[in-house]
Amino acid sequence: MKEHSGKYGPLQKFYVAFYRCRVTFARFLMERKRIILDSSVYGAFLEKGRTDLVERLCLSPNVIIYGFSIIRRELRRAPVRKYFEGVNLRSFLLYTYDRLTQKHEYPLNDVIERIAHEYSDKYTGGISRDLLWNDFLIVACASFHRLVIIITDDNHSMASDPAKRAYEEVNKKYGLEKPSFLDTEGLESLV
Repeated sequence: MKEHSGKYGPLQKFYVAFYRCRVTFARFLMERKRIILDSSVYGAFLEKGRTDLVERLCLSPNVIIYGFSIIRRELRRAPVRKYFEGVNLRSFLLYTYDRLTQKHEYPLNDVIERIAHEYSDKYTGGISRDLLWNDFLIVACASFHRLVIIITDDNHSMASDPAKRAYEEVNKKYGLEKPSFLDTEGLESLV
């Protein structure tokens, strides 16, 4: 049996280098903010003339933007022949979504749907649960996949106090973190 001389052989050096690289990459990913944008935000980029923010988000090393099949479906429902200042709205929305999410899209699954049902059951606000259903699904997706921030300009429904109380109660039950809510102006601070 060979005595250990304290020196690494080529295979051990590879393992050490691989482990260090993996740890560094994991830290890098954890430092980046994982966010999801509500469907209303995509239209706000065009309406507020914030296409420059879209470009900065695409290039930002500070954030990873995730999509959700429900959000893309909502964007696809935009009228085909509607234009805003000469730009086809539906094309802009879908192009911006695809560009920002860069194939980081979560599908709807049974667990997300179950969490959303519980949000709906716990919700005590004045807005119809049917109108909030997609909002509940988006927050359930963010909570389930541990997306720390939801960007929305919808403070009267998705980010209302009764809705936040429902999210907090259900997420506490399942040991999930409640995501933070920011508006489009708050999004700029993350870039």
